[in-house]
This record gives sequence, structure tokens and C-alpha cells, in this order.
Amino acid sequence: MNKTTPKLPGTGMWTDLREVQVEACEAILDTDDHVMIASGTASGKTEAAFFPMLTQLQQLPSNTIAIIYIGPLKALINDQFERLSDLLEESDIPVWPWHGMFPNPCST
Repeated sequence: MNKTTPKLPGTGMWTDLREVQVEACEAILDTDDHVMIASGTASGKTEAAFFPMLTQLQQLPSNTIAIIYIGPLKALINDQFERLSDLLEESDIPVWPWHGMFPNPCST
């Protein structure tokens, strides 16, 4: 892949990226402009958005909240939390879900 392909620890579950993920990485990492990702169901949009953001976060760590993702459904948030937790297990980048089924992470 090209220079913009993300290289995060713990990504052994991905042997290669889907087309939407490669194109999103190129678009997001190579511009300061806003980017919208549109692709079919189950095409890899979540990782297409998260891979470049997490790559930047790993390269330039934050001392505060760096990424806020707002999901439309609790089930989707739960699924993405599990996938991101697995992805970030070795990277020391914390991830928290927050919706009606989880307590406020700021209050603990």
C-alpha cells in the first residue's frame, strides 16, 4: 500500500484494506478539508473513518479527548466499541462507549 496506509499495533486481524478504506485514508491523511465517507452496507466505513484518525492519534498523542464518535444506534455503538477495543488493545489508546446502557465514563 502507499504511504498513507495506517499502521496501528494490534491490526493483525486485517490482512489488507478494502477500497473504501484505502481511499478514505488517502483523502483524510492528505488534506485538512472535511471528508465524507459514503459506501454500501458492511463495506468497511467504520474502519475507513477510524484507521486514519487513529493513525494520526498514535503519531500525535493527545492528553485529552481526541476523537468523539457519535453513533445513531446503541447496537452500532456496542459493535464498534468491541471492534475498536480489539484494534486498540496493544496501542495504549483508550476507548469508551457511552449511551444509556453504560454509565457516564466521566463520573467514575
